Amino acid sequence: MSKKIVPIDYTGNDFDNIKKNLVNYAKKYYPNTFKDFNEASFGSLMTDLVSYVGDNLSFYLDYNANESFLDTSLEYENVVMHANQMGYKHSTTRSSVGEVDLYMPIPASATLSEPDKNYLPKIKKGASFSTTEGNIFTLIDDVNFLSDDTQYVGDELSADGSKVAYYIVKKTARVISGENRQTTLEVGDFQRFLKLKIQASNISEIISVIDTNGNEYYEVDYLSQNVVYRPVLNRGTDSQTGAVQSIMKPFPVPRRFVVERNGREVFLVFGYGSESEIKKEKVADPSEIVLDILGKNYVSNVTFDPSKLLTTEKFGVSPVNTELTVTYRVNTEQNVNAAVGSVTTVVEPNIEFSNPQNLEAEKM
Repeated sequence: MSKKIVPIDYTGNDFDNIKKNLVNYAKKYYPNTFKDFNEASFGSLMTDLVSYVGDNLSFYLDYNANESFLDTSLEYENVVMHANQMGYKHSTTRSSVGEVDLYMPIPASATLSEPDKNYLPKIKKGASFSTTEGNIFTLIDDVNFLSDDTQYVGDELSADGSKVAYYIVKKTARVISGENRQTTLEVGDFQRFLKLKIQASNISEIISVIDTNGNEYYEVDYLSQNVVYRPVLNRGTDSQTGAVQSIMKPFPVPRRFVVERNGREVFLVFGYGSESEIKKEKVADPSEIVLDILGKNYVSNVTFDPSKLLTTEKFGVSPVNTELTVTYRVNTEQNVNAAVGSVTTVVEPNIEFSNPQNLEAEKM
């Protein structure tokens, strides 16, 4: 006997359509068993219950299907999750970046015709300034007043007005909202993909991570990224004037981490390599060998492979039994913007002179 095939309409997935289809199904296939279609009957109660369950299941099925894709997601957490899977780094704490004009009085030289360049300082990055509302801004780059683009915008006469006592110099510098802070994190035994939470709020950026042995851990976009670009001091002639102070060079980083954010919480995630693995001499020292180049038909060490210098197998080294000093930037106010001319107060100057021992203290 062949099995009876009953056609079912799956497009009716709400309460009314499910109940309507159930009633029509009963009328068509069970006409002698189910005859009472009164709204107050027991049979109507059963169809209502089944329709209610079907309506709920259909709702959650549609909900899960929609939230599985970025284009149709409605929940904030799900949108962020899909964006993270595509490489987007979501942060609820933003920083504003701008420029400030730095003015400084410089004592006149012996000839009084120009400022004494021995007193032209360098303001180190990390110097902080404040707006009239109390927002903190931090200097992004070093500001060298010895560079050629320093402007002389005025002078200040002596008390009797007979000679120039100070020249006013000006430099434009980049600043970012927030101030730098530090915290320490204790690390115990080895743990794969170690995840550490920073106990602070409104963190906009992780600046540095250094352990007790002085090893620095570098932030990367993903743990398989084993090279970062670092500024290297430019020792050419241009570096003396400040035009080209540094050159970007690739740098292999076995010690690295990524930053994960969950709302306003910030976590550092490391790889699963151990300290002993990077101490093994898997490759030769490039300075001690000769490569097969420039017509030479030999090499001094066949185990040398330049590609291995930048490869790791464990997504970086995880810290073990140490203490990490984490420097991070945090915004002190919810509104990180500042109006033109509102950054007026120096909080921490962080000034450095080339030869402070040869300068008069009262003029510095």
